[in-house]
Amino acid sequence: MEEILTKLYSLQRRGIQPGLERTLAMLEHLGNPHHALNVLHVAGTNGKGTVACVLASILQEAGETVGLYTSPHIRSFNERIRINGVPITDLDIVELYRKVEPIAESVGATFFEITTVMALCKFHKNTTTNVLECGLGGRFDATNVVTPRVAIITSIDYDHQEWLGSTLEAIAGEKAGIIKAGADVILGEPRTELRPIFEARAAEVGVRSIAYLDELGWRYSILDHSLEGMHLELVVGNWKFDNFFVPFHGEHQIRNIGIALAALRCYWADAPPPRAEEIIRCGVANVQRNSGIRARIEVVRRDPLLVLDVAHNPAGCRALVEVLSQPPFPSGWNVVFGVMRDKDYAAMLDELGKIATCFYIAAPRTERSCDPHTLAVATRNRGYAANVFPSIAEALRAALASGMPTVCLGSFFVIEETLEFLDEIEARA
Repeated sequence: MEEILTKLYSLQRRGIQPGLERTLAMLEHLGNPHHALNVLHVAGTNGKGTVACVLASILQEAGETVGLYTSPHIRSFNERIRINGVPITDLDIVELYRKVEPIAESVGATFFEITTVMALCKFHKNTTTNVLECGLGGRFDATNVVTPRVAIITSIDYDHQEWLGSTLEAIAGEKAGIIKAGADVILGEPRTELRPIFEARAAEVGVRSIAYLDELGWRYSILDHSLEGMHLELVVGNWKFDNFFVPFHGEHQIRNIGIALAALRCYWADAPPPRAEEIIRCGVANVQRNSGIRARIEVVRRDPLLVLDVAHNPAGCRALVEVLSQPPFPSGWNVVFGVMRDKDYAAMLDELGKIATCFYIAAPRTERSCDPHTLAVATRNRGYAANVFPSIAEALRAALASGMPTVCLGSFFVIEETLEFLDEIEARA
């Protein structure tokens, strides 16, 4: 198992290689298992992981056997591929990799392409429906070999510009690549100026329907907000929920719930299940148990308060700051921060500085990390206090010792190392 993971991770050095030809060649060699899959496909700059996990959780509560493919993982590779919330086993990884390896080597496949094919092979004949989260973009993402029943685009913002383009229009064009013939299309992006891009793609391929969340009678009011989550009055189309519990924080997450429910309305249009309202309530309330989702403004400690979030671009930081600057959260935050060097960390710092008392900066354990001293200089140049630490664990230890509220963010790698540190503390207790 460790040898196989070492081989897989070594392929990350190949980086991103746009194009579907390698993935399609592997799948053809393996009998095209993806052709038989029932799929909801989710793309978007931010929110796609939440939407994918909410969809999978609700569909599981409805009695489906749900394959869920997400990335990146936080604790273990197995998390990327789940059936009814349960990560695949080490034995599954060994068997799937051995099946894919010969053809993967011959076509020069990347880490993500191989992982995607492994997921599609595992789901074949083992699931009734599947939720796939795009890795990057849409048009040339390895997941875009499927023909989805529902194609969902959550949001458009700046990230991965070196691959997706430097304008929102270019980024939207890449995401629109997941729109396929015969699909129902749900669009969560609110900017009306981007709609012609999606509509042109929809007209080109011939979709079944296209709908924008903001035109589906979507509305909400927050009845109560605590550290556990929010209680809402929520309306999506003809679905109305009173005292609806959402185990997330922030209006951006309410929007993500709305996008997921809009997609379900399409998916269930011909035959909604009995007790649909109860199923939806349970699916949203149990989303962490059913999907394994972590670190979406997740409160993991109360004294001192500790919050984890996977925000890794300016838009994600903006949403996080909006939540943490309002009740039930306190003011004045220690920010444990590490980021990849290809990210717009200057814009991220500009957002985070609105709530930060002090930055605790370290480099996550990956060669892609931004140099922490470079990051600290950029932080101090903006007038914010910043200290550099040899590891995320040491940065978090110092932040917690101050007794102040602390938030950890910047990368999935930061969250992985944070959870490792918390596990060590718990083991010694």
